[in-house]
Amino acid sequence: MTTVWDKAKSVKLNVDDNIEGNLNIYFDSKIPVALKERLTDIVEWLESNYSFPITLYVDFEYKSYLISRQNKRVGYLFHFWEFDDYPNFDDDESVPEIRLAVKEDKTGFEGITVSFFTAISYYFAWILHEDLYKYNVDDDEVDYMVTKYLECENVKGQVPCNMVRPELSIETDSEVFRQFYYLKEELVGFCKANGLQTTGSKAELTERITVFLNTGERLKKQNSRSKTAIPLEITPDTLIEQNFVCSERHREFFKSQIGSTFTFNVLFQKWLKANSGKTYRDAIAAYKDIMAQKKSNKSDIGEQFEYNTYIRDFFADNQGRTLQDAITCWKYKKSSSGHNRYESSDLIALD
Repeated sequence: MTTVWDKAKSVKLNVDDNIEGNLNIYFDSKIPVALKERLTDIVEWLESNYSFPITLYVDFEYKSYLISRQNKRVGYLFHFWEFDDYPNFDDDESVPEIRLAVKEDKTGFEGITVSFFTAISYYFAWILHEDLYKYNVDDDEVDYMVTKYLECENVKGQVPCNMVRPELSIETDSEVFRQFYYLKEELVGFCKANGLQTTGSKAELTERITVFLNTGERLKKQNSRSKTAIPLEITPDTLIEQNFVCSERHREFFKSQIGSTFTFNVLFQKWLKANSGKTYRDAIAAYKDIMAQKKSNKSDIGEQFEYNTYIRDFFADNQGRTLQDAITCWKYKKSSSGHNRYESSDLIALD
């Protein structure tokens, strides 16, 4: 299967040479150490096997889900910076960002992986200039990539032998069902065999099966609620609508008021979503404040970004080296006793 992940490998972006394409990760302090290690392994596998032309920030949050969208719990958010072309990025508010819920006892590691890979698919689609307002991630493609990763993880012996996935049947406990990963075709097959509706997304099928295993009730697919209507005409005195979603009409309005350099950066998107009921005049003022603050405050990599700090320091000391070299040295460092800061002696791992 040729995936959007594979297609993105061949993309060459016109970005500054000093920009390192990688995953820049942050962990909520509540996330257990064992889960951090497994998630870090995913990040290393991704960087070793796929191309990240532009830095992607990933914020792992200790939550069961992040938001409710159309009565569905959504385990990830993908924020992207809108451009006709890819510019030079100079701080952490002007790059793509993934926020991911990683409470393992609620969704299981495989469920977390599915959410993560779905969000990564949006990143690669963005790299390929897809219109993300219209783009839908292919569930089968995500299934394929998750299976590919889990096979590698099993080969490495990182999955305990007692974690044997049970066959999905009417006898399966719903909590056990949610702890394991099933292909969409398996979920559809179960629904068909048990008189459940077979249409809908993988998340909808999972919810339908969970309810059936718990209660025996056969849920039917509900019609999605309509999105909040975008005003036909936007003026500075128009009120910001609830559940704000960026659109071409919004972008044209802001460009007409602010100038052609306007873009929906992450901080401004968050402000718009949190300030429904205020006017677009307020939004214009907020955007200008955000841009002024960004110019006066450069972002540093905090202490919690051990992996990111290591990669940054490695390249500062080794111009011309590859990301794979940096990852190899990082693996050597974290397997050794002592601190995890970069040292030139770590290059012994490349010999």
